[in-house]
Amino acid sequence: MQSNANEVGIAPTGARGVEMWVVYDSPEDLPGRFVARKWLDLHPTDHVRQAKTLEWLRQQLPIGLSRLERQEQDDPKIVEVWL
Repeated sequence: MQSNANEVGIAPTGARGVEMWVVYDSPEDLPGRFVARKWLDLHPTDHVRQAKTLEWLRQQLPIGLSRLERQEQDDPKIVEVWL
């Protein structure tokens, strides 16, 4: 499956600040689902997308984002981050 989000370039955010989507595997509030939560300038927003598979969730992300792998210090539920 091809993702709408690619691994090249960063989506322009204009005056809105830094936008990122944090992808979680089975968070406490949505067990058994992959969940993407939108953050803006390091603050969570109410924007949430969810899917049964990681591939399907990636297709729901905005086009033009860059993928960052999970860092060792991240919450274990975090799979990846898209900027």
